[in-house]
Amino acid sequence: MKRSCKLLLVFLVVLVVAVPAAASLNLETLLPFTGRGPDTYFMVYQVSVSDYPVEGQEYLEYRVYSRGDTIAYLTTIQLHDGTAHEYQFTMDLSGVSGPEPEPELFFTNYELRVVGLEEIAGRQAAVVDLVHKLTNQKVVTYAVDLETSMTLRRVEYDSLGQVVRWERVVEIDFQPDFSELDFTKNVLSLEGKYKEVSKEEVLQLLPWLQLDEAALPPGFAFIGYALVEGGVEFLEENVLRSRYPGSPVDKVLLWFSDGLKHGQIRAVFVGQQLSGFSYPVTVLDTSPADYSAIQVEGAGTVLSLSTDFMTAEEQLDLLKTLVP
Repeated sequence: MKRSCKLLLVFLVVLVVAVPAAASLNLETLLPFTGRGPDTYFMVYQVSVSDYPVEGQEYLEYRVYSRGDTIAYLTTIQLHDGTAHEYQFTMDLSGVSGPEPEPELFFTNYELRVVGLEEIAGRQAAVVDLVHKLTNQKVVTYAVDLETSMTLRRVEYDSLGQVVRWERVVEIDFQPDFSELDFTKNVLSLEGKYKEVSKEEVLQLLPWLQLDEAALPPGFAFIGYALVEGGVEFLEENVLRSRYPGSPVDKVLLWFSDGLKHGQIRAVFVGQQLSGFSYPVTVLDTSPADYSAIQVEGAGTVLSLSTDFMTAEEQLDLLKTLVP
């Protein structure tokens, strides 16, 4: 429920509020990338399991303890045979960041419609529909806490308007007692050393990369670039290490977005990169099915991409447009 990147507050210039009772809302809290809320809280939330079904169970329930950049998750899975299994893991989000899209990019593609108010877990929330301008289709419905801006309910829809995923808070406390909780248990650290770089700096590292020719999905644009300096190792490195043993491996991340959906292209490479060449491309066998990768022969580079809004074929087409 809490995003791992640092969130930016933005201001809405014009928004027609459909519900008079909601006219006093602080509308800057209603964008989907502003609903972080307080750093310290305890909540119980439920998530639909359509993507990862558990037999005999409609949803998974998590008990979430947030203490700034450290979040502990407790979940109980009730199996069909009546047995229950409880798991705890702790996420260390310190040092994790990524670029945020400019508000203009979001408003180019989406419209916010405040459609009502509702009470969730004893708190008043504004109900906001997010509508794609090109298709006029409802993409997401949010219920946003009026006081803290936290998202208390989120529903995602497919292109036919059918619900494909939902999350809902059923209990929340902003003054929790953490004395009985061990935040050092099963810690998963996502910390990585990312150095933000400019487009020009990326092209100095990979001068053959055709960023301006990239076949991004309609409405999408590159929003940031970073050099990975340590703390994270990618699977693509194994491909290059087997072919270029002993050579240092560098990694660049290319983020693109339409203001709501985000994608990340990984460029993993070795050696001095040259421009002015035409490079043959080899499509790599990958798993899972939504992960796509190509090896740029002669450039010592692997480009890869995995999203939940593009097909594998669309991802491969995008990667190939980056190569001359």
